[in-house]
Amino acid sequence: MGCKKLTYWNEVEIRLRRDYEKPALPLRVLPENDQVTVIVVYSIRYDNAKVVQRWFTPDPAEQFANPHLAMGYNPVMYVDPDGEFVWMIPNIGYSRDGGLSFGLSLVVGIPGVASAQAGIGYSPGSNDAYAYLGATVLMNTVSASYSTTGDFSVGYSVGATPFSGLPISTNLFSAGMNYNITQDSWSGNVSSWQVDQNGWRYNPSVSAMIMPEHSTNFVRKGKFISNDKMLSKFVDARNYQGALDYFGFKGDYSPDSDAFKGENAGAIGATNPNTRQRLFNSSAFESFDLLFAVSMKENRASRNVRQGKIKNNFDVDNEEYAGFKHVYRNQGLYHKHGQPLERGINYYGNLINQPQFQSQWWHFIYRMPRVY
Repeated sequence: MGCKKLTYWNEVEIRLRRDYEKPALPLRVLPENDQVTVIVVYSIRYDNAKVVQRWFTPDPAEQFANPHLAMGYNPVMYVDPDGEFVWMIPNIGYSRDGGLSFGLSLVVGIPGVASAQAGIGYSPGSNDAYAYLGATVLMNTVSASYSTTGDFSVGYSVGATPFSGLPISTNLFSAGMNYNITQDSWSGNVSSWQVDQNGWRYNPSVSAMIMPEHSTNFVRKGKFISNDKMLSKFVDARNYQGALDYFGFKGDYSPDSDAFKGENAGAIGATNPNTRQRLFNSSAFESFDLLFAVSMKENRASRNVRQGKIKNNFDVDNEEYAGFKHVYRNQGLYHKHGQPLERGINYYGNLINQPQFQSQWWHFIYRMPRVY
């Protein structure tokens, strides 16, 4: 481990303010004669079995907030074969013919848009275990499956089918056809109505993920608890940096930073466009959803810094405005954040001459809980 001193001028800090009535000025430009010293700490981790893995190059999807995390510091629950999006989803399903089933799905990509998925499951009612592979593009899915009853099948479907990798799927909103290679027979479905050589029958089915937070925390820490409760354990132990590392939020816990002093004492998070360093204050740890929201906003700011989009005062104000709107539109990911985002949108909107933003009745769709 080592450190390096960097000296630079014209520091710009982008902040997510907790005090929305009077947000801090989004830009702080130092006089050209002032020098600011930043300590950058480097940590090198080698590829060995005793260290939770990190990528040497950034994850191109930046899925886990810290793009250098391998499998989000959770190689038990996640894998990442191509550096893109990956999900491990415990699920429970039900169909009229087969009854309850329990399974685990691995999805790489964006479910329903462009993804590859694989899964295993078991149906106690029919004493049948199964496995499947699938690939989906724009809700069109091709799949192959095998069950312990001896049937090997391939098929095509469109819609929210169980093979599409969606967190919630049902044949009610799907259509497709299937070829059973073992029995040399065809079948198909239109919605919940299925047809084969014996005729039509009604067989609705639904599958949904179950408590992915609890399952992940149980595998990692042996505690079947929510992310909020897991976060509270880190906070009670005053291990804030440990919480960031555990959940894969890139950045540093630095409540004593100048970014959170003086007129900026109410700031929750900050991003420095010279170093792309993301800082978190203690107030960001009030809930997992709030921490997630702050991380998402600072990730966006850091990404735009890397792309050279923030060069002057107007760019900073525009980034803050767009950043608040981005967080607002994605509230379903962290719907319990508890922050009046409209105030932040309007404050920075006024600075760049945008019309007054008002929440509309249909904006409830932004707050609907979702996982991606």
